[in-house]
Amino acid sequence: MPYFCMLGGMDTSTSAAETVIRELGGLTATARLFDIRPPSVFGWKATGIPSARLQTLKAWAQLPVGVTLPNPDIGPQRVASALRAAGLVQVSSQAAA
Repeated sequence: MPYFCMLGGMDTSTSAAETVIRELGGLTATARLFDIRPPSVFGWKATGIPSARLQTLKAWAQLPVGVTLPNPDIGPQRVASALRAAGLVQVSSQAAA
């Protein structure tokens, strides 16, 4: 099983992981979201977002507004925005309209 995921030909091992981390507020904010240490998140820049973490992000992005995530500074909309910015989720035509 691969360590990183691909969508639309882009893997999360480089620019997508960096984009997600940046959009979520940096290493520390992203680490707080998963209750892990910042060096673990830093490693995503070289190895990609682990598949299980990416699936969790995608699930969080589907939650309704107002749901509190493990890092209360980051909500479902911000997660969804980060994934879109990284090209890791497809935007439906209805959502884009």
